[in-house]
Amino acid sequence: MIDKDTYLIGVDGGGTGCRALLVNSEMQELSRGTGGPANVSVNFADSIANVMGAVQQTIDAAGLTDLPDTRFHLHLGLAGVLSEDMVQRVTDACAWPNVTVTDDRAAAVAGALGPDDGSLLVIGTGTIIASRKAGNLRVASGWGFRVGDQGSGAWLGRRLLEETLHAHDGIRAQTDLTREILTQFNNRADEITMFSMQAGQRDYADLAPRLTQALQAGDPVARELMNEGADQLLAGLRATGFEPGDTLCIAGGIGPYIRDCLPGDVTAGLRDVLGSPLDGAVLLAQDAVR
Repeated sequence: MIDKDTYLIGVDGGGTGCRALLVNSEMQELSRGTGGPANVSVNFADSIANVMGAVQQTIDAAGLTDLPDTRFHLHLGLAGVLSEDMVQRVTDACAWPNVTVTDDRAAAVAGALGPDDGSLLVIGTGTIIASRKAGNLRVASGWGFRVGDQGSGAWLGRRLLEETLHAHDGIRAQTDLTREILTQFNNRADEITMFSMQAGQRDYADLAPRLTQALQAGDPVARELMNEGADQLLAGLRATGFEPGDTLCIAGGIGPYIRDCLPGDVTAGLRDVLGSPLDGAVLLAQDAVR
């Protein structure tokens, strides 16, 4: 049992922003807060400031500002927490008496699956591939779009530019999609190259809706890339211990398109997520108190 005077705060932090949720000992929502980007491997100082700002918002909004810090138990599920050293660094920087820290993948799994075993694919700007069995969490990919996140919106956008350049050079046949992308860059391959030299994860991911629209129209390049992404994600799932028939949750904006490319035995155990990564962060805060 959690003491009735205890409050829990969960934080879900990523590259585009962070969210905080404050609940009482009965898990009843009291308030929410938001903040700026919170990938601690990209910009540590600003990420910590944004997270702590979102946490303080929840406390102020709930009218609990005068309570001592010891009454609050925090769990921070943050992008960029890639090692135990980073866990300790974040813990120290927060200077909060009761705080636990994981990467955002652990919070996403807790939110999606609750206490159950199963696997999770989150396919949005980046990817999360994770499986939990008997309390053991295994993850794959999720190392950022430059060296990982296969199948994600950013990865698909970058691959789309590659295929567009192949079509421009005559290595592969043009399609409506490659023509559309080339037109966007004024029919100049060098503009694609210049774009790639300064583009970030979000810039590439912004191209993904073009691909999903073309997929629905039957474009062969769109189909090839989506199948390629599905194969990469399936390989990651298998590496985490997933077996056909296991419980599987799929989330994220690209999720429905990838789902349709996966074999039927893989999606046989498909179910809706129980909650969000923010919900998962609160559950992990609760687990730390018990």
